[in-house]
Amino acid sequence: MPGKLEDIGEFGTIGRIARSVFTSPAMALDFQDDAALWQWGGGWLIATTDALVEDVDFRLCTFSWEDIGWKALAVNLSDIAAMGGSPRGALVALCLPAESEVAQVDAFYRGMSLLAEQARTPILGGDLSSSAHVMVNVTVFGEVESGERVLRRSVAQVGDQIGVTGVLGNAAAGLALLEGNAIVGGSTRERFIAAQRRPAPRLREGRALVAAGVRCGMDISDGLVVDLQKLCAASGVSAEIACADVPTDPDLAAVLGDDCSRQALNGGEDYELLFTAPPATMRRAQDRLTRLGLATCTVVGRIVAGSGGEVVLRGDHGEALLPTGKGFDHFDAAAVPRKGRE
Repeated sequence: MPGKLEDIGEFGTIGRIARSVFTSPAMALDFQDDAALWQWGGGWLIATTDALVEDVDFRLCTFSWEDIGWKALAVNLSDIAAMGGSPRGALVALCLPAESEVAQVDAFYRGMSLLAEQARTPILGGDLSSSAHVMVNVTVFGEVESGERVLRRSVAQVGDQIGVTGVLGNAAAGLALLEGNAIVGGSTRERFIAAQRRPAPRLREGRALVAAGVRCGMDISDGLVVDLQKLCAASGVSAEIACADVPTDPDLAAVLGDDCSRQALNGGEDYELLFTAPPATMRRAQDRLTRLGLATCTVVGRIVAGSGGEVVLRGDHGEALLPTGKGFDHFDAAAVPRKGRE
């Protein structure tokens, strides 16, 4: 008998929806990946949609309207990057109270347009509606070279190395600073807050990985561990992470203190790329990213045989560590902000 969403979580809910409406396996990917993929004529198209909701994904007291516009597009472009694709256009639905200022709407689209221009993603249209709270939903359309030259979650193999781009934990540090749970000043503060407010989608990196022969990947939106669990579950494998190898900003501990490692593993919203590949392919990917002057790639673990979805954390001497938390789940009762909760 169906219960509450908080009982089965966000991804249990997605699974129920997929079982009830997924009817065309020849055209799509069974809700497993960051974007839908289907063949149209002689090409392969991808599309993704994601929403930002006031007091769940941002607070008006800590985000400017330009920040909201930028991030709303960025999280969708990250899904395109996670497939190794190229964005071609976006639709934007904006819901907001009638008493909102015209200047706020102008600022929202100014922030979004700045990223749209950088990513060569024209805003093609959308919708406006009244709402008690600010909500924005963006849909981005794009394309990939073919159904084979694309990043998917379901093709990891035992023996693959696990790689990530950039550093992890910066967005969590930015959130801690914005919420007043950490104190640091100057350019360090600005860098971490920018990671939370204005993430940089790894579009060029995603295409570079595909060109290097990588075929398995996704982005890190909910946290390294929980997103790797999703990838492993889709591929029917398990994984081991060497915690000491997870790349972090040298100033992260100054913001998060003893919580530094946990947030690097579980903080989420970094929008870096997580991928797996055989060692030779991983070396090609690292070389290609370096040669193109893109984000660095760090090997943080390996794919192993086991029950699909299991991720084991390893300490400095190879010992298994106890889990240090979990990533974000929209329907986790402890994760969803309630009205009046600080």
